[in-house]
Amino acid sequence: MPRTVRLATLAVMGLLLAANACTDMIVPPDTAKARQLLGNVAIADEGRASSLDDALSAINARAPGFGGMYINEQDELVLVLTRDANVAVARAAVSTVLGGMPGKEGAAIRTVSGTYEINELRTWRRLYERSGDYSKIVLSDLDERQNRIVFGVLDMSSASAIKASLIGLGIPVEAVIVKHTSLPIKLTTLQDSVLPIIGGLQFWSRIPNQQSKPCSTGFNAKLTGDGSNLYMITNAHCTLTFAAVDGDSLYAPSYIPFWRQALGHETTDPAFSAIPGCPSGRVCRMADAAAFRYTNSASGTLGDLARTLFYTIHSSGITLVRDSNMVLSGPVRDSLLLSGQWIQKVGRTTGWSHGRIDQTCFTATAFTGKDLLCQYNAWNANAVSPDSLFVNAGDSGSPAFITNNHQEYSEGVYWLAGLLWGSSYSATPGDPYGKRTFFFSPISGVKTDLGISQIAVNECEPTASFNACR
Repeated sequence: MPRTVRLATLAVMGLLLAANACTDMIVPPDTAKARQLLGNVAIADEGRASSLDDALSAINARAPGFGGMYINEQDELVLVLTRDANVAVARAAVSTVLGGMPGKEGAAIRTVSGTYEINELRTWRRLYERSGDYSKIVLSDLDERQNRIVFGVLDMSSASAIKASLIGLGIPVEAVIVKHTSLPIKLTTLQDSVLPIIGGLQFWSRIPNQQSKPCSTGFNAKLTGDGSNLYMITNAHCTLTFAAVDGDSLYAPSYIPFWRQALGHETTDPAFSAIPGCPSGRVCRMADAAAFRYTNSASGTLGDLARTLFYTIHSSGITLVRDSNMVLSGPVRDSLLLSGQWIQKVGRTTGWSHGRIDQTCFTATAFTGKDLLCQYNAWNANAVSPDSLFVNAGDSGSPAFITNNHQEYSEGVYWLAGLLWGSSYSATPGDPYGKRTFFFSPISGVKTDLGISQIAVNECEPTASFNACR
């Protein structure tokens, strides 16, 4: 039968709890509330433990007064001990439980003063997690370095409620640190497995190595006359045949191997024709754009673009921030696409970058005898370094968008300007970076060619300053 552990500071019985397939060895505080909520059950001293907290508890069971340990900047082991602790006993307990002494071999072992024993802190933490006001807490930690319980909150205004809950449970307020904590960022890249599909991710229109190269998803939309389905909009040249529906499918790196199941199929990619404004003897379109209808509309999200961790001049800028999408407010009308206006894009190769609109509403030749009317381009006006590239192969189909102050976090106000479809580079005397340019079809042209009726959930048009709906 496991022996019962008694702490010098707490003449109470322990508690044996199983959690996450490991044994929690904790001792409740000597209060009526704790006895009522947790009860008195013997704590098992099972030697070596599976988690760090288990190990710390096992050390405390052998060494009363043990309050934690850590490695300092000199790679020395530091023991946190209360004034009643015996250093020799603590060192022996650490060696027994861990199978040796951590830290740099031959380095000194330091001690610092602590206030609480590990099993006190662990008990109080578990008691609070089970019975306290936990609604505002996003991080809970037994901090063996600070010799405290640490609760992380998104808003420090909740600290008073936590303090009141601690007092009600008989837990010393001084044993707990409440601090502001940001939620952890979930990291993926624009080229990884991401569902639902949003603008700026990698996709394929054919099985790899079968006349297909990766492109970028543009945005999701509803088409006129079809309110029940959702469509992914990207470049027509990312399909096998520009200006023809030829059986292409939407493959995203969300399946292993991902080509076993298509997420959608191409449905709209109109032919070139002699539309108004087309030069004599030529055929034209308004945009390099095609629509893929999702097999299941839940595979995409209307109005969302990918947000990356790095921005503008940073390398490795394709790291995706999950659960923090840029949400479109609506489309940009052509009259606001002025030369010199800041514009941004996010694509699978170079991520999130921005520049200034250069040439406006020009006619561009897509193929011999075939033109795109009223196109735009933008250049790297902020002189991004070569490792950022600004735009590169694979960014075709990227959404081009505008914010109210061209900054990376612009109060959540984002407006869709169009679809990126090409790039160019020219050396500039005295400029080590050169001039990099991306070309895009404005959203007005994309809507005309594909019959788009909606690109955002609560869609509106921007004011001239892009800071609100007009």
